[in-house]
Amino acid sequence: MGQNWGAKKFDRVKQALQFSILFCLVWGTLVAIALGFGGGWLASQFNRDPDVVAIAARYLSIVPISYTTLGIVLICSSTFNALGKPLPSLVINLTRMLILYLPLAYLGNRLFGVLGIFAAICFSNLAVGIGTTIWTGKIYHAAEWAFRDAHSTDA
Repeated sequence: MGQNWGAKKFDRVKQALQFSILFCLVWGTLVAIALGFGGGWLASQFNRDPDVVAIAARYLSIVPISYTTLGIVLICSSTFNALGKPLPSLVINLTRMLILYLPLAYLGNRLFGVLGIFAAICFSNLAVGIGTTIWTGKIYHAAEWAFRDAHSTDA
């Protein structure tokens, strides 16, 4: 991203961002489906205790639903850094962990036990992933136009 941005190849930056998000959506969906159906079997390969297997299977049926958006969060955070905007990346990660996940995990645990914690992870990843995708698009377009306007007199 940074190299193409510096070379003023904005179409390549946009294309890389779009491909990365598409990859996260496809790969995350495939992983979520595989773990949703095979999580119990996978957990049983590591531990034979039925309680442990049941909890791990529940985790693997809930949390991977949000892997698509977690991947997008990671991609967009890197994109912000490559565009010379590290503050949005920090805000994204602090929002996901401190503002959403920790309070929701505490509340979820109090109301629903360990399943509430799993739901908090999933919700935090989904909410921040969707918000991050929107925010990245807006900042990318604003930065692209500001860069082009600032350098339009160079020609």
